[in-house]
Amino acid sequence: MTESSYSNNRVRSLFLQIKDAILQLIEWNKDVCSPEDYYSSPDGMKNLAASCMLIEAIGEGIKQVDKLTQSK
Repeated sequence: MTESSYSNNRVRSLFLQIKDAILQLIEWNKDVCSPEDYYSSPDGMKNLAASCMLIEAIGEGIKQVDKLTQSK
């Protein structure tokens, strides 16, 4: 496997992981209608914390894609 095809496979894999994370965020937050839904209960706070961590992971994935594609 050439370095280019490795990079292409890695970028594809990262995009699939990002897609899965976005779908997971949508699922976790489908019933959230207002900020109060997060801070009015312990489960809401856990959902908020987990969602923030997932958003951070998505951002890190995008940074990896940017690096692998040399910002292209």
